[in-house]
Amino acid sequence: NDAPIITRIADAHANCLENLPLFAVIVLVAGQMNKLEAIAALAPLVLYARVGQSLAHLSGTGKLNVLVRATFWAVQLALFVLMLSKLCG
Repeated sequence: NDAPIITRIADAHANCLENLPLFAVIVLVAGQMNKLEAIAALAPLVLYARVGQSLAHLSGTGKLNVLVRATFWAVQLALFVLMLSKLCG
């Protein structure tokens, strides 16, 4: 019987962990390929999108909150694709 904010905090924390393994793999592969500089400018953007997604998650559960949260998540995925293209190119 947690308060709604406690539930949202727990959910936001769980959401933080969903993309972490993928991000970690991309960074580790970049390091192994000696191409960290290729993704260095994009890595902070992933963090900013992650923080935005968490703040949207914490701010409520309305339709706008969900849309904003999904947008930040999509931005993270797009950044991952861009990072991978820089590593493969």
